[in-house]
Amino acid sequence: MDTLPLFFNLAGKEVLVVGANRVAVAKIGLLLQTGATVVVAAEQTCHEIEEWERDGFIRVVGMDEAEQSIPAARLVFVALTDLAFAAKLAHTADSLHIPVNVVDHPEFSSFIMGAVIDRSPLVAAICSNGASPVLARSLRMKIEELLPERIGHLAAFAGGFRKRVQERLAGINERKAFWEMFFNHPLASDILAGEVPDSSERMIALIETGPSAENVKTLHIVGAGARSADLLTLRAHALLGRADVVVYDRGLDPGFFNHLRREARRIPADAPDAMETLAKEAGAGRLAVRLCAGALPTPEEEREFSTLAGTFGLRVDVTPGVAGG
Repeated sequence: MDTLPLFFNLAGKEVLVVGANRVAVAKIGLLLQTGATVVVAAEQTCHEIEEWERDGFIRVVGMDEAEQSIPAARLVFVALTDLAFAAKLAHTADSLHIPVNVVDHPEFSSFIMGAVIDRSPLVAAICSNGASPVLARSLRMKIEELLPERIGHLAAFAGGFRKRVQERLAGINERKAFWEMFFNHPLASDILAGEVPDSSERMIALIETGPSAENVKTLHIVGAGARSADLLTLRAHALLGRADVVVYDRGLDPGFFNHLRREARRIPADAPDAMETLAKEAGAGRLAVRLCAGALPTPEEEREFSTLAGTFGLRVDVTPGVAGG
């Protein structure tokens, strides 16, 4: 690892952006989302920068004030075509131990901006260390397609109960077990699907009963979708990675099985009593997964799962796959 990934809390902190081109505008827009106090040094501005200044979101100074504005900044971004001046500004910032990024010139930068995935409060970034920014952006887009739209809502909901979980569960291992259970719990699935009026009450009950509660009787249905392991959703990946037993359709991409733990039990769907075995495993508290060939279970499969759920007292939780084009 050539660089260390870090996330800065910039709320109320001054950040200097030198330049007013399209790249600079993009950086300013991103910084404003963090609550940073943005100072822009530029010879000429554009419509967006003028509008931000008029609305009081940023402060604009002349390019002749760029260097003298560096000491007050927590971070410095330089987006200039004048490489000599950009290098000079980078040297000044570096000598003051202020992190600086010169756009498209990692050799002058002390930090590099990754391709950002924003599902606030959940934020991720992918960085190629300047080797291939286009590849980083491409990966970001692919990951964004896999992330549920409401994943940020789920993260914020969980964050609102962190203190309560800490008070209820003293041990770090207990808390870890609780959160692993919660993010794979039907309540989390319901929050991802939409607003849940009784979510707080359900969460409080879950905290009070502890990390093993309600995790013991769920039959997980995972759709393989286009049958390509490369298109596996993040939630499906997590379920398969934690599964104790998996019943699967034959003919699936062998890559699916690379996501399983070595000790996970694998049963072909056409094996005798496969689904009854899976249901019994789920009822015994093990993480049981039915890996279906389609993006969603067929009507016939839905009826079978419903019958099993009623017989063994299980809840059925469905994780759809990515449908083929």
